[in-house]
Amino acid sequence: SFDLEPGYEDPGSILAGDFGSQVFISEDGGETWALVGAGTTTGCAAVLTGTNKTWVAFDPDYATNDTIYAAAGSVIARCTIDTELTWAKQEWVELCDGLNDAHGIKAVGDTVLYVTDDDQVEDDECTGPPLLEGGAATCLPLTTPAVKVSVVASSMS
Repeated sequence: SFDLEPGYEDPGSILAGDFGSQVFISEDGGETWALVGAGTTTGCAAVLTGTNKTWVAFDPDYATNDTIYAAAGSVIARCTIDTELTWAKQEWVELCDGLNDAHGIKAVGDTVLYVTDDDQVEDDECTGPPLLEGGAATCLPLTTPAVKVSVVASSMS
């Protein structure tokens, strides 16, 4: 997957996730790429283990908080960029482990992180447009079969 930095203007920052639980970033509109957290024991490959498709998202306030998110397999992680370190030395923090194969991630506002996985919604659970209850969408009718969407964190900080 990929995500463009909020307010993207070419050449801006782009995130990309691969099929090996890794996250790459380009700060020049895709001309060059760096693996985020390749050189630490808490790097992306250590936190997002396995050979899973990696879903990525910029925090909506990335310009001020330097935070990115990734989901792969059963794990969701956050990386707050330390500008004093190289891309290889960036550290990832596990936010959650227990998904049934992540299939998407989206940071919304400054307090909610949505992640989809393989858990299917029963027909009687899905009623029309996305149903919002308690801040969590319970159905995405655009997918077949529908996929549950979970609020991973009520506060992303």
